[in-house]
Amino acid sequence: MALSLVFFILFGYLAQNLRQIVSIVDQLDPQMRSTQELKRVKDLFGSESSLGFVVEPEGPFFKLADLCLLQNQVNDIVFNHHSIEGVMSPYKIRQAVETSDKLMYVRILPSPCGAPEMQSNPLAPLKNSPWEKIVTDSEARDFAVSIRMKELETLGKFGTFDPQAVDDLIGSIKEKIPFKIWFMGTSAQQLFTMKGLAQSQILNFLVVLIIWCGFRLLFGTWRSGAIFLFTLFFSATAVFGLMGLLGYGMDPLSSCLFLMIAVASIEDFIFISYYQMKENGSFKKTFRQMITASFFTSLTTMMGFGSLVVSDLESIRRFGAMAAIGSFVEWGCVFLVVPSFMGVFPSWQRWVRKEKAWFYKISNQAVKRSPPRWLVHISLLVFVVAGFSVGNLRLSQTPTEVFPTDHPFQRGMEYIKKTRGWVADASLVFEPNFPELKKSEILSIIATNPLVTKIESYDGIENFVSKNIQNSTLTKETVSFELSQTSFSKRFNADSGEKRVILYLQTTNTEELNNFREKVSKLCPQKECWLAGEYIGFADFSKSLIRTLFNSLFLSLFLVALVVLYLTKALKRENFVAVMLSALWGPAWMLVAIYAFDLSVNFVTCIVASTLIGLTGDNAIQYMFGGVRLLEGIERRGIGSVQCALIMALCCLSFAFSYFEPPRTMGILLAAGFMMSLIGDVWVLKGLIKQK
Repeated sequence: MALSLVFFILFGYLAQNLRQIVSIVDQLDPQMRSTQELKRVKDLFGSESSLGFVVEPEGPFFKLADLCLLQNQVNDIVFNHHSIEGVMSPYKIRQAVETSDKLMYVRILPSPCGAPEMQSNPLAPLKNSPWEKIVTDSEARDFAVSIRMKELETLGKFGTFDPQAVDDLIGSIKEKIPFKIWFMGTSAQQLFTMKGLAQSQILNFLVVLIIWCGFRLLFGTWRSGAIFLFTLFFSATAVFGLMGLLGYGMDPLSSCLFLMIAVASIEDFIFISYYQMKENGSFKKTFRQMITASFFTSLTTMMGFGSLVVSDLESIRRFGAMAAIGSFVEWGCVFLVVPSFMGVFPSWQRWVRKEKAWFYKISNQAVKRSPPRWLVHISLLVFVVAGFSVGNLRLSQTPTEVFPTDHPFQRGMEYIKKTRGWVADASLVFEPNFPELKKSEILSIIATNPLVTKIESYDGIENFVSKNIQNSTLTKETVSFELSQTSFSKRFNADSGEKRVILYLQTTNTEELNNFREKVSKLCPQKECWLAGEYIGFADFSKSLIRTLFNSLFLSLFLVALVVLYLTKALKRENFVAVMLSALWGPAWMLVAIYAFDLSVNFVTCIVASTLIGLTGDNAIQYMFGGVRLLEGIERRGIGSVQCALIMALCCLSFAFSYFEPPRTMGILLAAGFMMSLIGDVWVLKGLIKQK
C-alpha cells in the first residue's frame, strides 16, 4: 500500500512535464517525408506563425473614414504588442516610381486620413495587384491583415508558441476595430486548439461524476464509486506520468486517453461489484473468484489498444501503447492495490448494498429473455453489409475538421473560401539553380489544375513593384536589388538558393491533395522541386489512417480469437463460432453505421474500432468462467454486462459536449457501439447456442 502511494506521487510529479501539442506540424508523424519537407520549408523560409484577420465593411465597400480608422488602429495595435514581428496589410503595398533625381516607393493606396470622400471603392487598385484574393477579396471589398508572430526563444509548455500573447492580441483587435472580423492563421488555430485541450478537463470531470452517480444507482453506495475512481485516478496518473517521463506531448488525440482508460477499467470493477452483491461473500473470496476472468478480459482490452502500435503513424502508435499500459495498470491496481487498501481499512470491505441498488430487477428480467432463433439468424446478415461497407469507406481528415462547423475558426475559413475561392496554401519549392524556363513551364501546367485558385510568386511581385519603370535598366536592377534585401524577399528566396512559389488551393480534401502532390512529383521526378505545406502533410498523414484501421482490426481480431479459442479448449466450453459471431456483431454494426452515415475514416474511427474490438469477447470470457455452460454463465453474469454497457455508454456520451468535433463523433459512436455489442454478447449469443 505504501509503495503504491509512492508510485502515485512520483507519476503525478512526472505528469507535470507533459507538453501540450497545439501546432499541426507537431501533430504529424516526424518520420514521414511530407513532414520532413514541411519542416525544411520552415527552416529555409522562416516560421509561418501568423495571425490573420479580415475586416468586412458594413456597406458595399469601405468609406475613407473607415479605412483611416482601420489604419490608425492597426498601427496602434502593432505599436503596443511587442510579440508582433511583422505586418502585411493593403497599406504595405508599394510600387517604384522614378523621377528625374529620385527613386521612390509609393503606396498604391494613398493615405485615407484627411482625403476627400470618394464615391467609388477606395480599395479598387488592389484588384490589379498580385495580392488580389489575398489582402482583399475578388471584389476588393474587405480588408485583410496578416501579422507575423514572434516565437518563444526557449521551449515552454506549448513549445515555441506563446498563447497568452496571441490571446491578448485577439482581444485588442476585437476591442479596437468596430467591424465584423474573421480570424484565421496558424496562431489562431493553435490558440483554439489549446483552449480545447483545457476544456477537455471539464469533460473528464463530467465522466467522473457520471461514474460516481452511476455506481451509486447500480450498487447502492457512494463507496463503490469512490473505490473505482481511486483505481481510475491511479491508472491515469501512471499513464500521464509515463508520458511525461518519455517526453510525449498531449495532443487532441491524447486528450481522449482518460476516457479510454475509464472505459477499459470499468468492466473489471463492475463484474467484481456485481459478484459481491450477488454472492454476499468476503472481499477476499470475491477478488479471488474474479481475478482470472478479469485477467483475460484486461488482456483482450490491451490487445485492442495495443494493436494500434502496428500503425505507420507515431501519434496513433503512442496512443495505443499508452491506452494498453493503462489497461494493464488498472488490472494490477484493482486486484493488488484495492485488496491491500481494504485489508488496512476493513470498513471498506463491503462496498455494495443490494437493497438500495437500482436497475437490478429490470436488468435481470432483460437478461433472461431470449430472441427467436430465426431473428438472430437474419441479424447475421450484418456481416455481409459490413464487408461491403469496409470496401467503400470514405477517407477524409483535415486539420480544421477538429473544430465544429459553427466554430469561429471554421467560419473564418468558410468566409475565405466564399470570397477568395481558396481554403489552403502550399509551398512549391525549387532546388538551387533550377532552370527558369523549366520553372515557367511547370508553373503554367500547375496553373491549369482545377485545385489551384491563385499562384503567388516572387517574380510576379518584383514585376509589379517595377511596373512603372519603363526604360531604365539600371533603375530596374536597383529596384530588384533593394527588394531582395527586404524581409519580404526572405519569404520566397532562401539564403542557400532554394526558391518557392505559394499555391492557393480551393480544397482540403485529403484524396484530392494527395493526387495533386503525386502530379507535382511527376513534374519533378528527380525531386528538383517538391510540394509542402501543413494541409499537404496532413493529407499524407491521413493516407496511413486507412491502413491503421484495417491492420489494427485484423490483428486485434486475430489475437482476441486466439484467446477465446484457448479458453474454450482449456475450460472445455463449446460454441466457439457462436461466441465469435456474437462478439463481432456489435463492431460489424459500427462499420455499417460509419458507411451509412458517410462518416470519414480518421483517427476517431480508428479509436472506435480498436476500442470495440478490444472489448470484443470480454463478456463471453466472463460467461465461460461463470458457469459450466455458456447459457448458465449468461444467467449468472449477464446483468454485469448490461451494467457495464450502460455506464460506458453514458461516459462516452459526455463527449458530445467536447470542444473538438472528432471526440463528439467518437462519443456517439462508442455509446452506440457499446449498446450494439451488448445485444450481440447477450441476446445474439443466446439465440445462437444450443439450449438444452
